[in-house]
Amino acid sequence: MAYSPAVRSTVDTGNSTTTPLGAAGVFTGSWTDVEVWNGISVILKGTAAATAPGTLVMQFSQDGVTVTKPITVPVEDIGGVISPRTLGTIAKYFRVVYTNDAQAQTTFSLQTMLHTSQVNPVSRLDDGFDNEDVINVRAAPTGAQPDGDYVNGKADGTAFSSAAPLVAGATYNSGWFDTDGWVSIQLFIAADQLSAVGGITIEFTEDVQGAATVRATDSYSYTQTDIDRGYLALNLPTRLDGFRVQYTNGSVDQGSFFLQVDLRTNSSPFRTDSSGALITSDFTLEVALGNIPNHTNGTKFGAVLDIDNADPTPVTVWRAGDSGSAFRRKTFATVAANLWVASTDNADTADITLIINDASNTLVTATVTLTGQTPVDTGVSALDCNTAYVSGNNQTLAGDVWVTNANNFVAPGAGGGVPVDPTEVQAFIPAVDGRTQQVVYRVPANTTMVIREFHASMLAGTGQAAAKVKVLVCKPNESWYTLRPYLMSSNFSLERPELITLPAGTFIEVVLDDVASNNTDTTVIFNYDLIVGA
Repeated sequence: MAYSPAVRSTVDTGNSTTTPLGAAGVFTGSWTDVEVWNGISVILKGTAAATAPGTLVMQFSQDGVTVTKPITVPVEDIGGVISPRTLGTIAKYFRVVYTNDAQAQTTFSLQTMLHTSQVNPVSRLDDGFDNEDVINVRAAPTGAQPDGDYVNGKADGTAFSSAAPLVAGATYNSGWFDTDGWVSIQLFIAADQLSAVGGITIEFTEDVQGAATVRATDSYSYTQTDIDRGYLALNLPTRLDGFRVQYTNGSVDQGSFFLQVDLRTNSSPFRTDSSGALITSDFTLEVALGNIPNHTNGTKFGAVLDIDNADPTPVTVWRAGDSGSAFRRKTFATVAANLWVASTDNADTADITLIINDASNTLVTATVTLTGQTPVDTGVSALDCNTAYVSGNNQTLAGDVWVTNANNFVAPGAGGGVPVDPTEVQAFIPAVDGRTQQVVYRVPANTTMVIREFHASMLAGTGQAAAKVKVLVCKPNESWYTLRPYLMSSNFSLERPELITLPAGTFIEVVLDDVASNNTDTTVIFNYDLIVGA
């Protein structure tokens, strides 16, 4: 009798095919009795004119009629790399169903093998391990949470993303995401338009699966610095049970937008910049370079010249108040109105850029072209103008420039281009300087100002100058008061470090008072940081 080797594996012809499927075509195998087989493997391959996805379903049945356990595997493309599927036998009957999507197949091969023992997939190690085959093993770490539930260990990865541009004022909402097992959130944003002020919000809740009550919120803005750099990157710790991200666009439709949030299983205890790089240099320098999200630093400087002891005081430290003029004090508006700009010289046609607190007290930028003494409407409804300057290429001014919140100027001609009402003046540019010199400021919405240091100096045309330099503030819903009184003289310059925190909506005005001598010139500078969302 001839020797016949034992059967180790065989092709299940009832669950194998080489017939291509058309669009939405379905191959349904026949129920096979697999009671004597310990392992099953399914492999498939094909071609198509384009990407051809589909769905492989491996079904077990106890009676060969009703499906007891289906195992569904999405197939992204039959022309791609498709790993073989191996199963242990768990019921008496088995069959395969493959459903093609909308792309017709050119070729298709699906083969099912039955094995007398379970099949373990293998991989070949690299040269460092002598190209040996090894059995693939998948393991997942688990751990007990404080409530006693066991969960699988987490791995770094993307939680969600969006690349759909937003129209003006529109909001992207990620929905809630559970962060159990992750310790840090990395948020990457690239857009071609400003967000709303504080328009990036990360909200945290203790119950993602339940009521999802917001217990904490971090707010940020996508600023002009981020647009210039091309992106904003934030690294945040996870809090409570989970979080969601909301992004509200600013007042201009986006042409491009990309947001991605990744979750990490570890975080750095070190301070990082907006790109995640370790900060080892001076923090203030990193802010100035735009590397610290939602922090900006700036300087307010100004002067008031030729003040006599007989001139009415106090006078705002701004050049509009020189020589005891009628424009002694800056008046902070409480109602938004369009800003107007005019020069005192009919020949001026320079470009003027204004940094404006708009009607919502958000900092915006506007640029207008002067038409001499004829007022120009900026078209921006604003509460204030903190700074203005000549911005055109190689342009100069022949006359002084006034910025007001009303079209109320002396008509063109002798003395034209000058505001009629001093209380309407919001900014003043001396022709010789080409930009505002005014130590006044309105803290923008959703920001906190931190004044870090003051500098002041004084001199007199004859004799010794002496006066008071006062820092006046008015916080929202409060009254004006003197925050700092500095007694000054021409014998010394003031160099004083400070750490003064002022909330959004605060008015700041530095004034000169109690002048003791004639022809007194005073210069004041203060350096500050603005922190968005603080």
